[in-house]
Amino acid sequence: MRPLRCLGFALCTLLPLDGVQALALSPRDSVGQQYAWNLTALNTYERREDPIEAGLQRMSVKGAPFGVEEFALTSAIKISLSGGQKLDDAAKGAWKQLALTMPQLMASMEGVNKVLRLDDYYNSDDWVSRTVFVDSTAPNATQLLSSLKPVNHPVLYIVTESNELVIRATHSAIDDHGIHLLWDKFLRAMAQPATIPLVSQNQLGQKLQPPAYPVAADLAQTTAGDELKAQQILADWAAQMPTIGVPVSKAGVVPVGSTRQRSKYSASETSQIIAKAKANGYSLTEVVHAALISAAAQMSNSGAKYVSVVAVDTREFIEQQFQSTPLPFYESVWPLVINPTNFFDIATQLKNFYNGLYTNPETKQLVPPIFENFANLFLAAPVTSTDPILSSIGSLDGILQNNYGADIKLQDVWLAADSTTPQPIFHLTTFNEEIRLDVTYNQAYHADSTLGQYLQLVRQILLQQLQI
Repeated sequence: MRPLRCLGFALCTLLPLDGVQALALSPRDSVGQQYAWNLTALNTYERREDPIEAGLQRMSVKGAPFGVEEFALTSAIKISLSGGQKLDDAAKGAWKQLALTMPQLMASMEGVNKVLRLDDYYNSDDWVSRTVFVDSTAPNATQLLSSLKPVNHPVLYIVTESNELVIRATHSAIDDHGIHLLWDKFLRAMAQPATIPLVSQNQLGQKLQPPAYPVAADLAQTTAGDELKAQQILADWAAQMPTIGVPVSKAGVVPVGSTRQRSKYSASETSQIIAKAKANGYSLTEVVHAALISAAAQMSNSGAKYVSVVAVDTREFIEQQFQSTPLPFYESVWPLVINPTNFFDIATQLKNFYNGLYTNPETKQLVPPIFENFANLFLAAPVTSTDPILSSIGSLDGILQNNYGADIKLQDVWLAADSTTPQPIFHLTTFNEEIRLDVTYNQAYHADSTLGQYLQLVRQILLQQLQI
């Protein structure tokens, strides 16, 4: 299942101070230097966000007046811990170990820049005390989700009632795939505590990952022609509005906290779905996405098209040594229009779209201006669309283990992306050979029962159409 993930975009500048040490992070030095981490006279490492990160950050603050953040990522794991370890002590130790190994975890968003303070690195215990929170009141991580507030740097919650750990981060800090890579490194650190030696200021800069834009192989600067193509693609896409979607069941106009639900398929159902999809020439992503669109068409009953976006996995475009790193954000978006005729015709349209997206040589070059213009559209007016957005992450069985050492067992994992609009956001994964379709939605617009009915309809369509 090809990872196809979710959202971000704009342009900003950082004027270097005198005496700044610039790190060359790309063979294309003129581009790489624009987004390099710089050691400043203020005892910080700073870098300008690349265009995709900047646009995502610009979009994320749309809900700021209401105390919510668009696309904020929350991921939780449920573990069982034996061997006499205390969950909070083990988690805090792993969080510190992870940060010293990957100091970019300590970076925060300040204006249009990512900033890592040397004091945080060299006084990591203080940093841990400010970024780890023990919650003994929430019954579980899902209940905690709706109360979480915007953050400008990653934080860790320890939910003692349910033995769950929660990472909360602004989406421009990490992507859907990266957060699962981060959990794997976190659990390894829990299983094998280690003292990480500190490095010098200059060596510290070499541990900081560059953004996608300067390390995308053969990516040229955006030209006026690229900009015009991107504008035309987005104009053609927007002209197809309005879209089918999940009906709004509440009259709320001010976004509040998000919540989540899951539809899980048994191992037997999962193996049959994958086999039947393959026999018909489709991927798991394509048939599940087709079921999502078919269900939305049935609930909308409007005759409109499905007008949405899919995430582009920019890890496929960047230099190989950066493709498996958890940080930073390596995703973008691309517009999608589907005519919701019948299930298999929808799946065929999706197959052609996905295949063309990654084989078209223009995709990589147009990703930055597409995202910038998408962000402009998103910010220009209130979003009233209710199209279900799918982020297909793929199999987590190749990323996460069931057991870490003799004392840590991973029982569950989920991911949610906050929505401040009526658009529900879906994440498709397989774990322990079971399909899990998770949805996050804003409680101001959708009742739990509506999304429950929608998930049930998706299941019904998927199983019936594949004759399972």
